[in-house]
Amino acid sequence: IELLKVNDMTFIIHFKDGIPGFEKFKDYVLLQEDDVPFIMTMQSIDADIPSFVVIDPSAFMDNYAPELSDMDKEFFGNDADLKFLLMTIIPKDMNETVVNLKAPIVIDAKTNKAKQIIAENRDYPIRYKLFNS
Repeated sequence: IELLKVNDMTFIIHFKDGIPGFEKFKDYVLLQEDDVPFIMTMQSIDADIPSFVVIDPSAFMDNYAPELSDMDKEFFGNDADLKFLLMTIIPKDMNETVVNLKAPIVIDAKTNKAKQIIAENRDYPIRYKLFNS
């Protein structure tokens, strides 16, 4: 995922309205691991929490294409270069890891403007098991 670089591994993204449940936190950095580049931490720059583990869906899905609502399309505009990240829950047993396909984080790579959306796709679950056990 290519976003505005602060240094080699840090990206700043801005949520105009915050993330649902964390509305007062608007600015985040994406911290990318060298050894696993598709797993990132999305960390608020204003406090230690909130902090979220997010995954680039292209690392495990070839055809992930969330459909944006008309309101979300208007928010990002026609010239947007949209990238998607999935909120992740990683329990003690890594085989039980789930991602949220229904409500991805959407980032315009040109402006670093971001929003968590609800995808219009009916077949995308909120809890998608990442690993088949």
